[in-house]
Amino acid sequence: MSRAEQAKFHNEAVKNLHARHEKISSYLDQAYQDRVDGRISIELWECKAAEWEKERIEIARQIETHDHAAATYFYEGIKIIELAQLAYSLYVSQEPREQRRLLDVVVSNCRQAGSHHVYKTPWPADPRVNIQNDRGKAKVYQVRQVLRAIEKLEESRDASK
Repeated sequence: MSRAEQAKFHNEAVKNLHARHEKISSYLDQAYQDRVDGRISIELWECKAAEWEKERIEIARQIETHDHAAATYFYEGIKIIELAQLAYSLYVSQEPREQRRLLDVVVSNCRQAGSHHVYKTPWPADPRVNIQNDRGKAKVYQVRQVLRAIEKLEESRDASK
């Protein structure tokens, strides 16, 4: 399920819960008025009021659960963005082995072809980053590929703000 589909599901669920909560509140209001006017008995009023109040409490709990999930998702998104902002400085300050691990996070679909590690980037242009271990270091043109990929990732993140 995509993020858009999840958001639509969440928003629809919360909307339906609020609508049900309001409907039950109107039932309680009308039943109370009926009790005051003598149209229903005290016993019926007490039974229905307890049933509806129990349902209202459960709905309020479900709404709170949805609100908490949304807040948690938002908080995790902020943490991911903060980490992405540090990607470049983390990359250049690491040993080659750690640089490779960071690349595994930044780009997707890594494959190894002999001594080469080939990474497919998430955008259509410049679709690959190729890294080869050359006595413990990557070749200069390969480092440039990585830096361009990180810069492009940062640009796309900045453009989405």
